[in-house]
Amino acid sequence: MKELNRFLYFTACLRVHFLFQLNCLGIFFYSLIAFGLIRFIQSSENKWLYVTEKGTAVLLLTGASEQFIKFYNDKLNADRLKTTGF
Repeated sequence: MKELNRFLYFTACLRVHFLFQLNCLGIFFYSLIAFGLIRFIQSSENKWLYVTEKGTAVLLLTGASEQFIKFYNDKLNADRLKTTGF
């Protein structure tokens, strides 16, 4: 059953990667954050808070890079529109 769950999670991330490219990491790190919080509630071990912290930090960094890429592409397209003649 674990192998099936892993396979389904992997294929879902793969499908998202091919469709939306930048969201696959977001799904992984949201899952990591949820896993870390659930494990912390179950065991009260601080290492799961560290896992949650690392997942949140990387998720914020990937979100910032996504916004930068979108901004850069919009700016690049706007500059191309200004320079093209009729």
